Amino acid sequence: MNGLCPPLGKKELKYLQLGDNPRVLKEAHSVWREAHELIVVEKKSIVLPIRDFFRGFHPHAARSQAICALMEGAQQVCLMMATLGAELESRSRRYLEEKAVFRGYLLDRMGSYLAEKEMRELDGEITEAYRREGKTTTKRYSPGYRDFSMEAQKVFFDLFGPMIPGLSLLPGFLLKPEKTITAVKGVLPGEAQGGR
Repeated sequence: MNGLCPPLGKKELKYLQLGDNPRVLKEAHSVWREAHELIVVEKKSIVLPIRDFFRGFHPHAARSQAICALMEGAQQVCLMMATLGAELESRSRRYLEEKAVFRGYLLDRMGSYLAEKEMRELDGEITEAYRREGKTTTKRYSPGYRDFSMEAQKVFFDLFGPMIPGLSLLPGFLLKPEKTITAVKGVLPGEAQGGR
């Protein structure tokens, strides 16, 4: 990753639940720096008219009560993807194979945290861009949550695959690299209830 590694702060340590053992914390700081050296962040978004969204995600979106409720009143839907690339998960797996279990576990957990952080940032940027246009966005919603089928991942793969090198779709509709998050977000005209 380009730029300096941000410090491993209280928020990250709370997520990792490492306690206050100095030896453990020293290892965590080392792994945190390694994680930032390994990740190659890609963030993409595509905006579809609401009709094209339901057509493209047929039948998964229409069958999801949660998605139908979320998109009520939306004119557009923003599709989002954030990924860290494959190097971090590859290194984590290698540590586990070499019996460096704690380091492998830490690296994997940090990858999950960083993938979510990148998606939150993308979500916030999109929300702010539409706010400046006088529009409101819904919260984001990902395949596999509640009744939004994991099969919807295939649509994300078809749309984002050409833009993201190394992206692949595994059996069970999981995406690889594993530290990849997808989500949909409705765009509504003017002030709306709920927000993000």
